[in-house]
Amino acid sequence: MGSAPSLAWVAVAVAVQALYALTSSPFPRASAKRRSVVVATTLGTCVVCQQEAPTSVAWRHVCSSTCCVKCLQFYVALKVSQGLVQPSQLTCPDPRCLTPLDHTEVQAYTSDDIFALYRRTLRQEEPQPGKAKSHFFQRKKAQSSTSSAASSCMALPRSKRSCPRCHAPLETATTKYLHCERCTIDYCIDCLHDWTPRHRCWRKWARRLGLRSAKDT
Repeated sequence: MGSAPSLAWVAVAVAVQALYALTSSPFPRASAKRRSVVVATTLGTCVVCQQEAPTSVAWRHVCSSTCCVKCLQFYVALKVSQGLVQPSQLTCPDPRCLTPLDHTEVQAYTSDDIFALYRRTLRQEEPQPGKAKSHFFQRKKAQSSTSSAASSCMALPRSKRSCPRCHAPLETATTKYLHCERCTIDYCIDCLHDWTPRHRCWRKWARRLGLRSAKDT
């Protein structure tokens, strides 16, 4: 009779140790919990760069098209710099959508300088009674001179291009960039902007978006 209580206590101790071993296991069974924490971190594929657009730096249009904020900023700046500011021209970056970008969106995703250029271009293109013809030819002349100046260097063969800073001849370093020995700076072989491994060439983007670049105008 005296051994029965001791056996009961031994059974309780074994049960407690087994329970402790389960709760303090270095490999807890958390598969159910892991499945419940799956959170969407992207809004979809960017219509410009075709990469996944993270939620924190993405823009979604009313047509449900998704675009990286940087891609949208570049797209708007490129359109404005080419004078394409009319509602039928400055539309959603998705080629399937023709919805215009409104003034608030243009202002939100451009620098102050680009937005000021956007407003000036809009004012210049507004028809003026009695001055429509002269205004048309003045605007055409201004666009022609600007286009000529912008494309003068780009029209040259790559072997004859000069540094935008010191005007020294550039050397072809790789298939992606040119190098200036005097300034020790690398330039994109297509657009002549400062080149880094993360550089996104606006000329290639313009072709992807169906826009005419400075060389093609």
